[in-house]
Amino acid sequence: MKKLLLLISFVCSAFLLRAQDGANEYKGRRNLTATHDRIIQANTISELSPEMWHRMQLNYSERDRLDKMLHMQHSLYFSLVSAKENDVVFPNSAYEKLVDYISFELIVSSKGKNQSLSATGKELTVAQKALLKSADLGSHIFIKVKYYYLKEGRQKGKIHEGVTTLEPLPFHVAEYAGGYKAITQYLQSKVLDKITTPDSHWDPFYASVRFTIDETGKVVQVKIIDASRYPEIDALLIKALQQMPGWRAARNSQNIAVRETFTITYPFVDGC
Repeated sequence: MKKLLLLISFVCSAFLLRAQDGANEYKGRRNLTATHDRIIQANTISELSPEMWHRMQLNYSERDRLDKMLHMQHSLYFSLVSAKENDVVFPNSAYEKLVDYISFELIVSSKGKNQSLSATGKELTVAQKALLKSADLGSHIFIKVKYYYLKEGRQKGKIHEGVTTLEPLPFHVAEYAGGYKAITQYLQSKVLDKITTPDSHWDPFYASVRFTIDETGKVVQVKIIDASRYPEIDALLIKALQQMPGWRAARNSQNIAVRETFTITYPFVDGC
C-alpha cells in the first residue's frame, strides 16, 4: 500500500509539473454539463443528461462490475460518441437494463444558496423541477443516487450509491476569441511566465479560481477558491483574469445575453 501511495504521488506530481511547463491546455469544463433548457424540460433524473450514469462516481469494484456487465450487452444499448478507438459511452438506457432506482437527492445552488431535495424512484417532483429551474448558471448540481441490481432484487444490504456533478449552462455558452488554446496562451504569458520565485525548483502547485462573464462579455467577480500556497501566483492569476480581454457573452434560447460562471484549476491538469 505504501508503494502504491508513493507511485500515485509521483504520477500526480508529474502531471502538475508538465502542466506548469505549459504542456497542458485548457479543455473546457471537466464536469458533466447540460443546457439549462434541457434541465428544466426533464421529467426524470436520467433525462438531465444522457451521460449521467457514464459519469457517475462509484467505488472501484462497483464501476468495474457495472462496466463489465454493460460490455456484455448487445451493441444496441450503447453509442459511439467520437472517432477515437474504444471511446464508447453507454447511454442511461443501457444502465437501466441492469439497475433500478431506489431514491435520489439533488443539491442545487440557487441565488448563491444550496438547497437539497430528495425523491423516491426516478421521477422528478414538482418542487425539484422548480429548484432546477432556479439553478445558477455555471454552478454545480450534485446528484446522489441509491440503486440496486435488478438481477439481485431489492434485498437488504444490496443497496449501492453513486454521485455525480452536473453544471447547467446557457443555450449558447460564453466564448473567448481564439478558444481554449488562446485562454491557455494568455494565462501562460500573464501568470507562469511572470513568476519571480528565486528557486527554479519550486514545488508543484495549483489554484482554483472562480469568475463570471457578465452580459457584456467582461470578466467580473474573480475569486480564489483554493489558494496555491504562493501568494504571488494567486495575485498574478487574479490580475490576469481581471484584465482579460472581453469574451462573447453567453446567451439563452431567446438570444438574450446572460451571465455565466466558470471555475478553473490552474495550471490546467488532465488528471489527479
